[in-house]
Amino acid sequence: MASTGNEAVARGCQATLLALAMLGLITNTLSLITLCGRRMRQQSSSVGLMTLAIADIAVLLLATIRYHAYYLFLNDDQFLNVKLSIEAYLEVYVEPVYWMALGISSAVTVAVTTQRFIVIRFPFLVRRHASQALAVAGLVIVVLIPVALTLPHFFYYKVITVDFLGISVRVIVLTDFGKTDAYRCVYLQYLLPILFYIVPWFHLAVTNTLLGHHVRASAARVASTVGAPTDHGRHLTRLLVILSAVFMLLHLPKCVILFVRLVDGSGSCTAGSDGTVGSPESAIEVADWIATVLNVANSAVNFFLYCVFGERFRKEFAAKFLGCRCTRHVQIHVQTSVKTLTTSAANNATMEP
Repeated sequence: MASTGNEAVARGCQATLLALAMLGLITNTLSLITLCGRRMRQQSSSVGLMTLAIADIAVLLLATIRYHAYYLFLNDDQFLNVKLSIEAYLEVYVEPVYWMALGISSAVTVAVTTQRFIVIRFPFLVRRHASQALAVAGLVIVVLIPVALTLPHFFYYKVITVDFLGISVRVIVLTDFGKTDAYRCVYLQYLLPILFYIVPWFHLAVTNTLLGHHVRASAARVASTVGAPTDHGRHLTRLLVILSAVFMLLHLPKCVILFVRLVDGSGSCTAGSDGTVGSPESAIEVADWIATVLNVANSAVNFFLYCVFGERFRKEFAAKFLGCRCTRHVQIHVQTSVKTLTTSAANNATMEP
C-alpha cells in the first residue's frame, strides 16, 4: 500500500513538472522578448536576466526528461521501447546538461544580485571603471563555471548495444576513464550540493539582507525628506530582492535534504543519486521529489515577479503585447519648484526700473 502511495506521489510530481514546463516555456519566452526591448536593454541587469530566462527554459525542458515526466504519455509498448532503446542515452547525456542548466540558473541569480549590490555599495568605483563589456565578461565566466565543473561527466559512461533473447537492448557501461577517476563521486557528493545549492542560498541570504536594508532606507529617505530626489534604481533593487527571496524559499527544502545527506554521508555516486529517479521508496525520497518540484518551479515564476514588481518591465510588456503606450510621468520636486520661482522673482526684480 505504501509503495502504491509513493508511486502516486511520483506520478503527481511528474504531472506537475510537465505543467510547470509548459507554463515556464511560455512565460520565460515572454520575459526574453520583453527584456530584449530597447528600454529594457538600458537596465544594468538586463543581460543577466535574459541569460537567466534562457537557463530557466533549459531547466524546465530537461527536468521533464531527467525525471521521466514523459512516461505519462506512453502506453505499455511505447514504455518498453523507450526503456530498451532510448532511455540509456537520456540518462548518460541529458543528466549532465540538466545539472549545467541548474548550475547556470543558480549562478546567474547570484551574479545579478551581487552585481546590484556592488553598484549600490560602490557607485563611484562602478561609474569610473565598470562597463557593459565588463559586465558581460563577468557573466560569461559565471556561466562557464558550472559548465566546466560538469563537463567531465560526458566521459564517464557510454551506451552499448547487447542482444538479450534476440532483442537489442541499450545499456550503460563505464568507460576506462570512469573506472579510474573518482571525480564523479566528488561532484555528486560535494560539489553539486555545495556549489549549486548551499553556497548560493547562503550568499543570497546575506546579499538580500543588505539590499533589503537599502530599499527600506531609500524609501524612508524619499518619504521623509521634502525635495529628496527619487531613487530610480530602488524599483530594480526591490525586484531583485523579491527574485532572490523566492529563489531561496523554493530552494530551501532541497538545500536542507542535500545538507542532511552531506553531513551523514548518505550520498551516492550512481546516476539518480538525488533520489528522484524512479518511484520513491522512503519518506526522505518522497520529500526529495516534492523538493525537486519546488526547485524546478523557481524557473517558471520569474515572469510573474517581473510583472508585479518590475515597473519598467511591466510597461515594456504592456507596450509590446497589449498595445498600451504608457505615458512617462515627470515628477517635479518641491525644492526645484521653489528654486525656479525664486529665480524668476529675482529676475523680475532686477528688471524693474
